[in-house]
Amino acid sequence: MSSFSDRLREERLRLNMVQPEFAELGGVGKQSQINYESGKRMPDAAYLTALAKHGVDVAFILTGERPTPPVDRSMLGVSMSDFVQVRYWRLDDDAPLEQVGEVAFLLSWLRPLTSSPGECWLLKASDDRMEPTIPAGATVLFDHSQPVPRDNALFILRLGDGLRIRRLRQIGRKWQAECDNRAYPDRLVLGKDDHNRILGQVLWQSSIMSDGRQ
Repeated sequence: MSSFSDRLREERLRLNMVQPEFAELGGVGKQSQINYESGKRMPDAAYLTALAKHGVDVAFILTGERPTPPVDRSMLGVSMSDFVQVRYWRLDDDAPLEQVGEVAFLLSWLRPLTSSPGECWLLKASDDRMEPTIPAGATVLFDHSQPVPRDNALFILRLGDGLRIRRLRQIGRKWQAECDNRAYPDRLVLGKDDHNRILGQVLWQSSIMSDGRQ
């Protein structure tokens, strides 16, 4: 029978996460995670509760039993190493960022888009300001490692009321953030000190069907 520390490590590896990432989910530091996995210390209930909120199988960690078997991606003809877990963030009008889950993407699909697959995040468009390019409700994938502005490209920006998708256009030495939906004449000129508003470039978006399904 495996020990608590062994099962904790096994669950972390199942989710394809390194110790600092897993520790962050539990609200602790990397050294605490190392101690938990080595059996030197036992975590408290707050740590386990935080993990459970992020989809970690805490029941398995505690008992060694799983209510339902985890998906074995080898059944798809690929191994776990062929995937990367992309974090899914809630995009609310009053952000802060709130992680609500993870989605597995094939590395072979992501690699042509970015050299940093682990820095990609998923967000859902909360309004119609970028239509018809990005419909309201569509999910976008953006690269947090690519905050450098590019002309006529889509980026995620931190604006006054939260996070927004905007198109950047170069105007001289400055950049203008604008909506694709001409019903919204929003224009924001970014100065040199505003570049920290840019969180990353949009790489991909999901499609929305006529009945609202993705």
